[in-house]
Amino acid sequence: MIKQVSAGSGLGGHVPTRSQTGRKVFITNLGYHDFSPAKRFGDLVPCTKGNIDIKQTDRIEAQIQNTLDASEAEDFLLISGHPVVVCLATGYWFRLHRSVNLLYWDPLLQDYRVRSTDFSSREAQIEALLLAEED
Repeated sequence: MIKQVSAGSGLGGHVPTRSQTGRKVFITNLGYHDFSPAKRFGDLVPCTKGNIDIKQTDRIEAQIQNTLDASEAEDFLLISGHPVVVCLATGYWFRLHRSVNLLYWDPLLQDYRVRSTDFSSREAQIEALLLAEED
């Protein structure tokens, strides 16, 4: 299992300093899985923990925001937990960084896989198309 690290002030803790990898792995929801294989990508930082009352989206958003405010664009977002939590975390991540390095569990490989995307370049392409249409 992972070393229990408290996430942002929403969970009453602190976000740890960066490891020798210089990166952090922000876990959307720290459940009862073994997240230790993700340690090779950086220090593990939960955004939320355990069972979530999905009706309390304000509280969930606050926890996610307090934790992800310590993230940097090169960090990872590990997908885990209820789809609403995953959507809120991913949406806030894009608001902060415009790109994301997602980690997700591949059951066939029995390991984490990385998928990265950068929407900032797409935004520039869309802006250029819109400006071209105005001419």
